[in-house]
Amino acid sequence: MKRLVMICVLLAAAAMPVSIAAAQTDWRGPKELGDNAALKYWLAFGTLTDLPEADFKLVMNWNGSGPDPAAAHVVELCETSLRMFHEGVKCKWCNWALVNDGPSTALPHLAKARELARRACFRARYRAATGDGNGAVEDILAVFALSRHCNAEPSEIPYLVRLATQRIATKAAADTLKRLNPEQLRKFAERLDSLPQCCSLRDAFLDESENRFGWEANEIKRGGIKAAEEFRRSNAQEEEAGKAHSKEPITEEDAARYIHDLEVAQRLWALVADMAALPPAEFAAQSQALEEKMKKECTALPELFNNEVSVVRNNGARADASFAMLKAAIAVVLSGPDSLKSIKDPFGDGPFEYTAVGTGFQLKSKFVFDGKPVELTVPGT
Repeated sequence: MKRLVMICVLLAAAAMPVSIAAAQTDWRGPKELGDNAALKYWLAFGTLTDLPEADFKLVMNWNGSGPDPAAAHVVELCETSLRMFHEGVKCKWCNWALVNDGPSTALPHLAKARELARRACFRARYRAATGDGNGAVEDILAVFALSRHCNAEPSEIPYLVRLATQRIATKAAADTLKRLNPEQLRKFAERLDSLPQCCSLRDAFLDESENRFGWEANEIKRGGIKAAEEFRRSNAQEEEAGKAHSKEPITEEDAARYIHDLEVAQRLWALVADMAALPPAEFAAQSQALEEKMKKECTALPELFNNEVSVVRNNGARADASFAMLKAAIAVVLSGPDSLKSIKDPFGDGPFEYTAVGTGFQLKSKFVFDGKPVELTVPGT
């Protein structure tokens, strides 16, 4: 009898409803995991349609001034992916959950993010041209947020993709400023000051130190000659500069030299990380001196020191100058060129240089990139 009662109790317990919250904790994970922007972005990536060549060219080049049936059609094709995109921007945090494989870490999201950014900025231009200034502002701000989320991982490639995506957003913003009303401009300026946080240039250099050079050195230590041969095959720099001996068998001495040089590079990038906040000219001088010193220590892989750190730093400075000019351009559209008197060029001793261009204008920074001052043009309407 007691056994029968116990069986009945157990069956009754098994039949009791389990709370949805408990079930989600068991097999779906905590509900807050759904607040990860990366999950929503992947939904957007998955719904990106392949555009015909004519439509793709339209996305890349359209800058019309009113309703356009062809542009409207492409906007419609992008509707689902851009809706998912905006859901991602609403999230509080972003974690791409990458599998760390050192310098071979797969980053499949970055190319898709740039394509999504292009389509969002295309729609922003179309919205502004057809009177939807609020929608244009939301699209452009979303691309700025996406650029930061691309750099949620601390390495050079996500950092550079963030800069490239930010340039896409900055250009679209400049193209639309003259079509926005004062309220929209003020909202735009305010929200540019509250974009998501992301990893810094210092973080990128430190990651390169550990997960590129340190990783490769440790791989050769563990794998010996076989790992050294694999490193030589995959190292594009050495293949370009050392073809004369690239097919010669690797010796234990060669492996030891590779390890030495990689550890030298690891030290260099760690030291450079502490210089990341220096002004570009000072950074360039100090990093070049440091690179020259390190080159003298290397016998197997001198190509590791190819001015890469200055190239990355200069790209960051160009993005900083353009972003500062965008905020200054909003002030000009709102209050006129005299507003520049109170806005300092971060790379100069005074304000940005202003030049009227038709009904629009151009701002110019003192920062020079590839031999030319960095500029931002705001077209007239």
